[in-house]
Amino acid sequence: MARTCNLKVYEVSIRPDEGYYTGGKFVFSFQISDIYPHEAPKVKCMTKVYHPNIDLEGNVCLNILREDWKPVLNINTIVYGLYHLFTDPNHENPLNHDAAEVLRDNPEEFASNVKEGLYPVGMWGKLISQGANRYVNIISYKICQQIAISFFIFF
Repeated sequence: MARTCNLKVYEVSIRPDEGYYTGGKFVFSFQISDIYPHEAPKVKCMTKVYHPNIDLEGNVCLNILREDWKPVLNINTIVYGLYHLFTDPNHENPLNHDAAEVLRDNPEEFASNVKEGLYPVGMWGKLISQGANRYVNIISYKICQQIAISFFIFF
């Protein structure tokens, strides 16, 4: 049986090149409704991550996905907003209250918790020694399983 291509459901991978989450890869699922752009896409983080704005179920706290959505906004706006969550996490409007509290009260502990979540024990030193501490932002839109379009976004 032939597979059908659903252009309304796909994944986006974000790899921050600065901040606490440098070097991590975070996969988000996007589901576009039939009334897009009059309704924001449904976005969920598929990667388990210690983050004040992403809860353990993958729900994302990004205002443009809820009350601030306008039909003039688009997928690129959402991707930029997701990228910004990793370069500048917000402890003032959290979904993960524990992570937000640690970020606010003890940024060093927060950084350590993030690092432990990104790499298994012992992996961090290996990555740094290999010069892997600088990454290019690669965002991959995986549309169906047969098609993958990758492009670079420079912020």
